[in-house]
Amino acid sequence: MIRHAIAYDPLPGFGPAWRAIVAERPEVDSLFACSPANPEACRLLAASRLQSFPFYAEVADILRVEGMLYGIPAETIARLKHLEKREAVVVVTGQQVGFLGGPLFTLVKAYHAVRLARALEATLKIPVLPVFWLEGEDHDLAEIRASKFPTQDGTIGSIEFSPSQEIAHQEVGRYLVNENALASWHEALAQWGNVSGEAAEVFEHAYREGDLSTAFGRFLAATLGERGLFVVEGRNEKLKKLAQPLWEHAIDQRVELHHEFQRQTEEAQAQGFAAPMSPTPDAHFFYVVGNDYVRRPVLLDGTVKHPDGSSEHVGVDELKARLRAGTWQVSPKAALRPLFQDYILPSIAYVGGPGELEYHMQLAPFYDILNVTAPSLFPRVSVTVVDQKCEKLREKLGLSWEDVLTKSEQELTKQVLRAADESHATEQFAQARVEIEAAFNKLKPTLEAVDVTLAGAVGSSIGKALQPLEQLEGKVNKAIKQQHAVELARLQKLLFAAKPNGKPMERVVGTAWALAHYGVKEFLDMLDKLPADGAAHQVVITE
Repeated sequence: MIRHAIAYDPLPGFGPAWRAIVAERPEVDSLFACSPANPEACRLLAASRLQSFPFYAEVADILRVEGMLYGIPAETIARLKHLEKREAVVVVTGQQVGFLGGPLFTLVKAYHAVRLARALEATLKIPVLPVFWLEGEDHDLAEIRASKFPTQDGTIGSIEFSPSQEIAHQEVGRYLVNENALASWHEALAQWGNVSGEAAEVFEHAYREGDLSTAFGRFLAATLGERGLFVVEGRNEKLKKLAQPLWEHAIDQRVELHHEFQRQTEEAQAQGFAAPMSPTPDAHFFYVVGNDYVRRPVLLDGTVKHPDGSSEHVGVDELKARLRAGTWQVSPKAALRPLFQDYILPSIAYVGGPGELEYHMQLAPFYDILNVTAPSLFPRVSVTVVDQKCEKLREKLGLSWEDVLTKSEQELTKQVLRAADESHATEQFAQARVEIEAAFNKLKPTLEAVDVTLAGAVGSSIGKALQPLEQLEGKVNKAIKQQHAVELARLQKLLFAAKPNGKPMERVVGTAWALAHYGVKEFLDMLDKLPADGAAHQVVITE
């Protein structure tokens, strides 16, 4: 295995919050509820959690039951005794329950939680358990239904989950899977040819029955359960019941939450940070869900909008009463979900992606308002995985990996053509352009002396004079491209593997393809060889 580390600063897709945390800029501490990526902060959090976290026995029981449902190994489940004895804390990460494991970065996040938990356990000298929070309550089926893969013809293929019936705004984790759900998976395996038998068995086992959340949990149990990962579904009714005081507090503080969210967002933006989350200003930071598992928006004035288009007015006391009675369940939005996790779990750290770090910056005040202990946020491992063929293509093109991942396709095309053009036509046209502009500008003082109004015509004259040159240059460039079609074809192959559709490979390619292509054990062993400090993006060339 060959590894290249690429700095995040010029890398697209990683926002200012991510880069500031990785660079350990001290000013970011004031914008988060807890100092990010800070092991010392984790030490203080662990001491606090061990002393005051109220739900140790309940959480241990829930993780045990869910662990048995997903198939978490017995030796991993045995570690729950540390939670029961109030002597352990947890590292959390989570993601939507994408089909067939979702995008590759989801598996990388789960892996990083395991790795971080081990590191903190060694440092803190107490048990630290990694937990993956299944986000099966999300209602955007279109966003999670496809597992994508590169095809031989240079396009992105897709394995899609198609339920027997689609229900608008239903929690996606509730959709049932069966043999029909795996039909497209079987077709893809036949198309790919030589694939990992272990990976095929993992997905066959995980998605044979149950719902999408359960299938995703079985997948994580099969791949990372032996390494200590626990899995919990956020829509677990016992978790929701334990969080009843949180829901009621959020209802009571609804006006202040919106006010502080807006203030914090403006402060972050004033300091140059992104603020991608835009909650509905007149609605609560949660939905309510009935027995039909369909989300219903709840407005601050008490209006509840139902799936059939009707609405009703529910006062604060009635809303609380329905939640206590279980008539409705709370389904937290993105701004409240982290608070739910950290209220209900003895968490000291969260492994997040670029978007999540931006979100946390916006909702930082919520932790004080709702009296929830905030974790330290750690940027997840970020990786591009390619094979030796891609490495050879890169070397032949004379490009660095930083060039490949940070420059646009247009920029790289020009760079490759300049390197391949022995006639140096590009340089000569550039020089000719400079000389033409200089000749006209040299006339400017003379023109001003004759008639000051003539000087203004210099700019337009330069433009007209350059038009024939640009037309000729276009023809020359077309001829150069034809002469160097091989180099450009190599560039296309390289870019398709490293950043398909111009996006990071880990966000486009599905986990299913990666594990089928590289093998489950082999892929995890490869991740083991990477540094887990998140200081740089890792490019891995497999053997």
